[in-house]
Amino acid sequence: MASSAANYLNRFKFVDMKQQNRFVFSVDDIPAYYVRVSGLPNIDNNPVTVDTINSEYKMKGKSRWQNISITLYDPISGEDEGVQNGAERAWTWLNTYHHNSKTDQDGFMDSYKRDVTLQYISPEGAIGDYWKLHGAFCASINWGDVDVSSDDLITIELDLSYDWAEYFPKVTPGAAVITTPQVGPPINMGNKAI
Repeated sequence: MASSAANYLNRFKFVDMKQQNRFVFSVDDIPAYYVRVSGLPNIDNNPVTVDTINSEYKMKGKSRWQNISITLYDPISGEDEGVQNGAERAWTWLNTYHHNSKTDQDGFMDSYKRDVTLQYISPEGAIGDYWKLHGAFCASINWGDVDVSSDDLITIELDLSYDWAEYFPKVTPGAAVITTPQVGPPINMGNKAI
């Protein structure tokens, strides 16, 4: 009988792995090349404990999508290049759509919420699978720090809150595309089917 290590080595295939530096983050108002770092979606199913006489069991509670952080570069803006710096891009998204502190006015959800796309790319630059975050908005913005003794780049931290995320696998040419989630049969609740 072959050992599990030998079995693993016999079945191992050399495949290209996704790498952290190969992604494109897309959101209105912020060019993709400004995004230096992005978190990926994560969800908390908030387990709820149900106590019984001698023990306990757990069940799923409310599902909550957790905020993600993105880090933006802050290029120097120039009139002749038409470049708007990162600080200005973040400020515009906040001030124009979220909240204007000068006038003390808030925007409506349909103006400040955005759908955000995070795409994985291949070494040749081809788009692979991707995530879509629905209803994203700035939960907080940190314009960074300055330090006279450092030559580090200035970056801006955005904490994005969103309603929910959706994953889209890479579509292989000629393969069938599943457009609706695969679900089981309806649950019978007396006279009602859910």
